[in-house]
Amino acid sequence: MKKKYILLVLFIISANSIFAQDQLVGEIRLFPFNFVPKGWAKCEGQLIPISQNTALFSLLGTNYGGNGTTNFALPDLRDRMAVGAGQSPGLSAIVLGQSDGNSTITLTPANLPAHTHSVDVKVSSSLGTTSVPSANTSLAAPVQVFNSASRPVAEYNATAPDITLSNNTTSTTGGSLPFSKEQPLLPSVYCIALQGIFPLRN
Repeated sequence: MKKKYILLVLFIISANSIFAQDQLVGEIRLFPFNFVPKGWAKCEGQLIPISQNTALFSLLGTNYGGNGTTNFALPDLRDRMAVGAGQSPGLSAIVLGQSDGNSTITLTPANLPAHTHSVDVKVSSSLGTTSVPSANTSLAAPVQVFNSASRPVAEYNATAPDITLSNNTTSTTGGSLPFSKEQPLLPSVYCIALQGIFPLRN
């Protein structure tokens, strides 16, 4: 009698471990091995027939793609991070099934903080030889500014300037190349349950 009882217990445990399905249809799990368990499928955005997966289609619809008449798409979680749908305070809204984000980014001048650049103007230590401004002339002859005598040049003028004394520009630097913004990761296999317990709505 004791042997029969022990055998019966072992049989029940073995049967439960083989045939029991505690996962919900459409549930996504992360597996650390390189194969797909029976009753599951990789989350690779592939199209599967509605006729063979009616329960899953009733849950997913075409949120992740497909024509909705003969096929529908599974979520594609390859090299992607799953986040919660909705809108958190201060963040943009994310719709269920929406694919967004980039693994690289290229900065533009609009992304940089406000800053200044210096310009080096080359001049000579020699005395100037003219008091008349001209293009690319950085030096003028010395004149007396405060004197009772007439001055050869005006101290100021209200008219718009018409002479460019030094035509210098700052040089462009950098290569405008995109850089990675990918966070540290550990690849595993995302799978979705094709079979299991159908989830009930509250």
